[in-house]
Amino acid sequence: MQPFLGVQSVGKIGMEPTSLLLIILVLLVLVVFRRDLIDLFASQRTLVANHKTDKPKQPHGDQTHVAVEMVNKTISMQLLLSPKKDIDPNDDFAVGYLIGYTDAVMQKLRIDNNSAIGFATLTLVCQNFFGENIGPKVTGKFFDNQLDLSGEFRAGMMIGAQDVFAWLGAEKKVTPTGLSRHNFDRYGGA
Repeated sequence: MQPFLGVQSVGKIGMEPTSLLLIILVLLVLVVFRRDLIDLFASQRTLVANHKTDKPKQPHGDQTHVAVEMVNKTISMQLLLSPKKDIDPNDDFAVGYLIGYTDAVMQKLRIDNNSAIGFATLTLVCQNFFGENIGPKVTGKFFDNQLDLSGEFRAGMMIGAQDVFAWLGAEKKVTPTGLSRHNFDRYGGA
């Protein structure tokens, strides 16, 4: 790790300054936006509870809507806590994270990512984050280059998927933070 302003760690805890800043920022956001966060997480739990993987498949339109909403809300929450408030379509890790995250949500909702519905779901998510012109291009570029993705893109996909499975699959729920951690590492803190 590179020292932050010449300091390797902070105090006896041994935390990196960036980690400490992230924790302080999260606590500040929790205090300031407490009611909004409670409402957001309550709506996410409702979405997840209504779409457990052991339930029969819902009509495709409903599944797509739920997947897009889950991804949009949780990724937007991470961006709210990040120094960068959007996803740069040229940031391989961030785009890979979004795609891996979306793919994992589709898996949890039993949407076949190789189907037209899976393609449409991913395209809608990309449109929401990159706009109507760039979103479909990002999706198309991903599908065209699946066998030739950068290491950073693959790392983002893996961490995005791991975040979803840790959030939705474990006994102890872990809030997804991979994108916000990447943004702090890449773009710095406040």
